[in-house]
Amino acid sequence: MINIENQIVDPEWSEPDKLRVKEGTTFVFVSGLGGKSTRTQDRCLPTFYPYGCNEEWAKIYTSDQGADFGALFCTFNVNGQPNKADCYFKNIQGEVIDKFTVTSLVGIEDTGIDPSGTTLIGADLTDTSLTGMKLTGADLSLSNLAGVDLSGKDLTGTKLRGADLTDANLTGTILTGANLSNSILARVDLSGMDLIGVNLARVDLSGKDLTGTILTGADLSDTNLTGVDLSGKDLTGVNLTGVDLSDIDLSGTKLRGADLSGIDLTGTILAGADLSNSILAGVDLSGKDLSRTILAGVDLSGRDLTGTILTGAD
Repeated sequence: MINIENQIVDPEWSEPDKLRVKEGTTFVFVSGLGGKSTRTQDRCLPTFYPYGCNEEWAKIYTSDQGADFGALFCTFNVNGQPNKADCYFKNIQGEVIDKFTVTSLVGIEDTGIDPSGTTLIGADLTDTSLTGMKLTGADLSLSNLAGVDLSGKDLTGTKLRGADLTDANLTGTILTGANLSNSILARVDLSGMDLIGVNLARVDLSGKDLTGTILTGADLSDTNLTGVDLSGKDLTGVNLTGVDLSDIDLSGTKLRGADLSGIDLTGTILAGADLSNSILAGVDLSGKDLSRTILAGVDLSGRDLTGTILTGAD
């Protein structure tokens, strides 16, 4: 809760089995293993804030809860994650009554913190200062990083699956091998960035300025590239499965070894592109301008090339 006196639940961590410890947030353990509902109990202590059940919902202790004896067990440093604990209630009958996790974000803004390789899944870090914090290899999947300054950060191998990076500053950020699949990159400047081997599957990149952006070996499967200028880019080793390339300018683009099977190339400009050793199964090339295009190693047997321009093609 962010306000226990008025029982206001933290809207960003509203699941009852997932607790967050952060400046300004609290949670309370109500002892009642196997007992009856705290809402119907009537002789509770204390009578001062945070009260018992003196005409209030029981929060700390009740005299007639009728509970079995038991204990609260917590495992800290879960899987090497110093900020996380897994807890459960077990009664003397050996029954696990309830389970929950506690994630600590206290001190997250301190410099020098090194959570490399650890997990902050679902953390709300909106506008948080991460100065000096090492995030290499950390798991920030589903985290809210809107407006966060990640400039100059080394995020090599960092998992950012489904993370909200709206308005985040990625100037000079190292993203080699990072997983950004399903992430939100609204108003994020990717121009000039090194995205070699980055997983951008199912990301909306429509209208993005990728001038100077390096995409070699990136995973762009099912990515929205509408309105993106890819002319002259080196897309060698890029996964383009499920991508709509219709009306995209690929003139002079290097697509060596690319699997373009079944991809819609209607209106796609391919003049001067390097398609050597690429797979074009199921692609309609009829009427296309393939002048100066490199097609070495491409299997065109049995293809309908009616109206196809192959002037200067290799």
